[in-house]
Amino acid sequence: MAETVKNRGWSVTFAGTGINLALGVLYSWSVIKKAIPAEWGWTDSEKALPYSVACLVFAFVMVPAGRMQDKIGPRWVATAGGILTGLGCIVASFATSVLWYVIGFGVLAGAGIGLGYASATPPAVKWFPARMTGLIAGLVVAGFGLASVYISPLANYLAGNDYTGKPRAELAQLMDAEKTAAGELKAARDTTPGAPALAAAQAKQAETAAALLAAKEGSISRTMLILGIGFLILVTLLAQILRAPPQGYKPEQAVAAPGAAPAAAAAINVPPSAMLKTPLFYLLWIMYTFSAGAGLMIIASLATIAKDGGIAAGFVLVALLAIGNASGRIIAGMLSDRIGRLWTMFLIFVFQAVLMLVLRAGLSDFSAFVVVSMLMGFNYGACLSVFPSATKDYFGLKNFGVNYGFVFTAWGVGGYLFSQVAGWLYDKAFDPATNMGSYANAYLVAAAALFAAAALTFVTRAYERKFNAAQGAGAAR
Repeated sequence: MAETVKNRGWSVTFAGTGINLALGVLYSWSVIKKAIPAEWGWTDSEKALPYSVACLVFAFVMVPAGRMQDKIGPRWVATAGGILTGLGCIVASFATSVLWYVIGFGVLAGAGIGLGYASATPPAVKWFPARMTGLIAGLVVAGFGLASVYISPLANYLAGNDYTGKPRAELAQLMDAEKTAAGELKAARDTTPGAPALAAAQAKQAETAAALLAAKEGSISRTMLILGIGFLILVTLLAQILRAPPQGYKPEQAVAAPGAAPAAAAAINVPPSAMLKTPLFYLLWIMYTFSAGAGLMIIASLATIAKDGGIAAGFVLVALLAIGNASGRIIAGMLSDRIGRLWTMFLIFVFQAVLMLVLRAGLSDFSAFVVVSMLMGFNYGACLSVFPSATKDYFGLKNFGVNYGFVFTAWGVGGYLFSQVAGWLYDKAFDPATNMGSYANAYLVAAAALFAAAALTFVTRAYERKFNAAQGAGAAR
């Protein structure tokens, strides 16, 4: 029996990682966003809206999803998540308007991602002793961060581009034909050769433009359809492996040695209603909003940032950011187990703020983009590992699913606000001469928020001592 339980712990962990490897499609949005045809007339803030709404819906669905997986088990909740994520992408595959992309990718897929994500980490950490919380949480959520390693190049290819980020031959030919036809139309208008010649040039230009638009629309439709079907199948299959430990289960090696004091976390059992009355919750929430929001802002726009910096293969940077994202989750999880959650948070926030200032100063070549992208991903991924571990440390394991759901709403609010503000600032700085905007002011906003989060770690430390003292007194009673 003990051997069976032990093996299930690791199988649940890797199933959760696999589920997140699909649900992490959210982090490849910048590649999808880049493939949206310019002919649709979407502004940068409109292109960010499906992603922003998905972040918000994802986060707020985490609250009921956490409660549901505690009540009925993670398997069924994750299955529903896989179905909704797939259907959301499929709905978007038939859309050309902002509204239907928001409904499909933003609402349906966002809700599905929330259901699946909420079901992956809690059952995994419950199989292991407290000293392994950071590691196990890091492994599970690493899948979410690592997803872009394969989704970004796949989406780039399905959208009609080659490994360099440039249009493949068939699409390039249509673009050249449309450009030639536009030139011939201009020449016909300038020389005024007569109505028949002008009409022929207009017809040819309209025909080539229509063919190019059809190819672009077919590419992004194919991208969303294939991703939707694939994720629906993958998540629903892996969901069947998820199991929470049986009631009364105690992880191996979690029992204290004779004469040793019991772990403080074991005595902590803070229900959501009590958690929401503590300053500690709101401090965690604010820090999470600032740190996650800054990272999600970059993730939402990295392909555009790369393009504006003269880098065609932006999807490569997205994939490299994902590697940094995944490694940050694992390493920070282990680091926070050793030096503490708050010191780890402080280091993450300061480092990320400095990287924002580096981006504002400007990057000159591809290698610089590679380094900054991976470091950005590392720091963002680190916060996704540390905050669930801190939630478990402060408020206990029994209500972890619901409690972390409330904390995680900060992630959604941050993702929505920062990506929308960044899109607005980009549009505001748009220069018709270069056909580009600028994220320079967005980087400053993000850096200021991150430095503020770093300062709040010291405030949190003071409340942590008071909270732990109160919990200890309560346990003694």
